[in-house]
This record gives sequence, C-alpha cells and structure tokens, in this order.
Amino acid sequence: MEEIMEMKTLKQIIFSIFALAVFSCGTPAKLLYQDVAPNIDWSKYTTFGFVEVESVGVTNQELFEKNIALLKEAVSVQMKAKGFQPSSQPDLLINMGVVLKEEKQTRETDFRTDRPRYMGQRNYSWKSEEVVVNTYKTGTLDFHLIDAKKKTMVWQAAVQGIVPYKSSKLPEAIQGGIGKLFEGFPVAKTPK
Repeated sequence: MEEIMEMKTLKQIIFSIFALAVFSCGTPAKLLYQDVAPNIDWSKYTTFGFVEVESVGVTNQELFEKNIALLKEAVSVQMKAKGFQPSSQPDLLINMGVVLKEEKQTRETDFRTDRPRYMGQRNYSWKSEEVVVNTYKTGTLDFHLIDAKKKTMVWQAAVQGIVPYKSSKLPEAIQGGIGKLFEGFPVAKTPK
C-alpha cells in the first residue's frame, strides 16, 4: 500500500513540475477569429489611435494601466510595421477589450495510483473522478479596428493565450499574442 502511495505522490510531483514549466514559459497564443469588412479601401487610412480602455472589476489599477500600456505598445509596433502612423486625429481607431479568466487544470483519478475510498464496514468503492492539480489564467483580447469618420468596424479579431505566472514574462507573452493577432491583418503595407 505504501508503494502505491509513493508512486501516486511521485506522479503528482512530476506532473506538477511539468505543468509549472509549461505555464511559466507560456504557450503560444491562438487566434480565435478574424473578420474584415467587405469593400474597404485601405489606401485611405494612414494613421491610428486608441480608444480609451476602461477597467471593470480591476483591483490593482496601477498594474492594469501598466499592462494596457504594454498592449498599446505592442499594437503600435505592428501598426507601424504595416505603414500606419500614430495620430491624435486618427483615420483608424483601435478598440481593445481584455478578459482574464481563472482556469483549472484537472486530471482523472486512476485505480492504480489513487486509493479506493472506505464506504463503511469493510466495503470499498472506487470511481474515477476529475481532481484539480493546478490553476492558471487565460487572457482573451478582442480587437476592433474602426473607421474614425464613419464609426464603422473595418476589421476585428480575437486572440487568446495563457497569462504567465511571472510578470517578467508578460511583455513577451503580449508581443507573441499581438503578433499572432496581426498575422491575419488584411493590409500588407510597408513603412514609408
């Protein structure tokens, strides 16, 4: 019985180390969707600016503003690479929405490694069940590009990824997510 418990403990430790390594390094963001409005004359757009991002339910406003600044910086790099310039009177407005969600990583119990439960006088029962082994956060960025004069959306996309545990890895994760988002950008301009 002790061997089973030692094996169970060893497997849990190995799994926890593996999960921590995967999540601390971050996994690549994935593009959830993108949609471009039909019949858009992209040549009439040369500048961009940001719609103010509002915080809802944020407990640390300073951290929120720092992370939004990282997002705006990464988007600006991509927009400039496409030939657009920042402006206080932009042709294109960028509206971003960010949702963070806590997720649970689970595993299924196994009779070989998880003890049966005692159900009364010498009656044992075992049933497979999901047990939580880790928690992590996912971040989803919803991105809208809007014609500033007409107030109509010309392109929208969303990207999702795992938020790294270490704040030092967040800028890299944001750049990777924004890079993934812009892979499907409909304009292939180059900087002037």
